[in-house]
Amino acid sequence: MAWQDDLSRLDEELSAGRIHSDEYRRRRDELLAAASSNPAVTRARRQPSVVPGPTSDDADVTQQVEMPDPRQQPNAWVAVPAQPVIEQPPINSLVPKSAPMHGAEVFGLTNFGPARRRTWPRFVIAIVVLALIGAGIWLFVLRKDGPADSAPPAAPQFTLDRLPNPTDSPLSTSGVLTVDQAQIYNLIKPDEAQYLLAGGTQKIFYRQVVSGTMSTQIFYFMVAPGGSGTPLAKRIVDRGTKLGMATVPGLPAGVTGLKSLAANAGIFEAAYPTDQGAVRIVIGQTGEPAEKTLTDKLKQTVTAVSSSLPYR
Repeated sequence: MAWQDDLSRLDEELSAGRIHSDEYRRRRDELLAAASSNPAVTRARRQPSVVPGPTSDDADVTQQVEMPDPRQQPNAWVAVPAQPVIEQPPINSLVPKSAPMHGAEVFGLTNFGPARRRTWPRFVIAIVVLALIGAGIWLFVLRKDGPADSAPPAAPQFTLDRLPNPTDSPLSTSGVLTVDQAQIYNLIKPDEAQYLLAGGTQKIFYRQVVSGTMSTQIFYFMVAPGGSGTPLAKRIVDRGTKLGMATVPGLPAGVTGLKSLAANAGIFEAAYPTDQGAVRIVIGQTGEPAEKTLTDKLKQTVTAVSSSLPYR
């Protein structure tokens, strides 16, 4: 075998990692030294030889030309000067270990150099820091004072169902009226309508229960938000006093009781202010009045109503 073939095989063994670089250089130097000490031999060009084929009287004579072996051509024996061999790392170390690219990555990946970190200008960083500091100041300082400045939640609206029925009777008459409507239905007198309007009354919540000879009336005079029910409660008491009604003792503090007894009727009243108005309770009895019964009924009704409309 020619020394070029041996050299090629030696390169393949080095590339495959079957030999080390030291052994490769040693064997290469030996191979090149042997090739340089044995000069190339030029062989004569062989002429095509004619091989006589079988002859017969009726057969055609065909010459068979035998081509020379290409390795026996003169140029195949010319010595090639030794070339320096560049040591390369094993093939496995040259294969990139990154993951294979898919889809658009094959066409979009143009820069194979190391990734460069994006840098931000210093003034941008300063603005971000100042914004964070301002947000922290608002959160811990300004927001702390926010709830104190905000308006308190609105109080729940009073409804008619909160006006209790302190009797055992399931039937009652109730409604929400204006001052004028209450006067039309003869629930209040004209002079009462005057001081109710003067005191800022907006609505009158009313309930009446009649059981036998006894009648229970409950009025809640609601004034405008921010108004006071104390003047209204005082006007109710002053009117009853002018009519000659006497005081009913034994009622809770803040509640004023009045009574008027006759041979064929009796009236007991109570009045007190609330946060947004005034309450008036009227217990009436036809026929010969029972004072103790009327007194107990008045106290019982005050207790029931004050649970929904506490006295101020």
